[in-house]
Amino acid sequence: MLVVTAPVDPTADMVLTHLEADGVPFLRLDAAQFPTVVRLTGEIGAGGPWSARLDGVQLDTVEAVYYRRPGRFEFDTAIPLDMIEWCEGQARFGFWGVLESLPARWINAPTAVHRAEYKPRQLAHAVNAGLSIPDTLVTNDPDAVAEFAVRHPDGIITKTLYARMPRTEAGHLSGVVYTNTVPPQRYRDPTIAATAHLFQAQLKKRFDVRATVVDGQVYAARIDNLGELDWRRSHRKITYQPYELPDSVAAGIHRLMASLGLVFGALDFVVTDQADETHQFIEINPNGQWGWIENHTGQPISRALADALKGDLS
Repeated sequence: MLVVTAPVDPTADMVLTHLEADGVPFLRLDAAQFPTVVRLTGEIGAGGPWSARLDGVQLDTVEAVYYRRPGRFEFDTAIPLDMIEWCEGQARFGFWGVLESLPARWINAPTAVHRAEYKPRQLAHAVNAGLSIPDTLVTNDPDAVAEFAVRHPDGIITKTLYARMPRTEAGHLSGVVYTNTVPPQRYRDPTIAATAHLFQAQLKKRFDVRATVVDGQVYAARIDNLGELDWRRSHRKITYQPYELPDSVAAGIHRLMASLGLVFGALDFVVTDQADETHQFIEINPNGQWGWIENHTGQPISRALADALKGDLS
């Protein structure tokens, strides 16, 4: 088994603890080690399939790959900056291209993760899966934002389309980009024209739900956060408890996962204050964190992931 993640990843460690206890051998690797530390060699001929080695370790017999949170490829500092982008492209298409061609079970395959990260695509697939979503606008036109706001008098919110956090001048991650309300004086803000932005109708929320899906099993948790728009802002105010999703929502989740080609996903919902407690799909993170949910609720997510990697669930 191959585990691709950062050197320090407590969430992945929860899964690896089960694999070790089960006597399952695995190789742990961070993609950031390529190409400066790790050497990849892949060969294929007319008869196929690919034969691949990582630092002399043969990968042809690898049955499963856990693609968690690997770092970015790191290159020799002697390479000119104007060549780094080309080198990154070569590394991405070569390294992941060879690994994804191996006949292994992936949780999740990198290409499936990258496709699923496009939030507009998530929302379209969610609608097709029968899930409810908030009215959503993606634009760089300030006038379109103002017109959208007129149709939603309860207010609008904005959130990032791109998951990677900005960095400071020193190169450190600057923090989480939270969901925020948009004040009326910003509806026609000319800086909207600088790039694409996502806006949604603000919902009258009762509570949030995080649904963690592992190979067809859904572990849902109710999140109460004392009225915070974005529950990630203050973990001291949050309570968690296992939650039973309506059958129709669970069925929609299964359709969405199949549509996106994912084995694992962390889905966020808002339950509104309407009489029927409408579950509004917000987004899916195909490589989301879940360790704290298991710690708070006791739901056996790590055990399910270990079993899925072993092929014991499907």
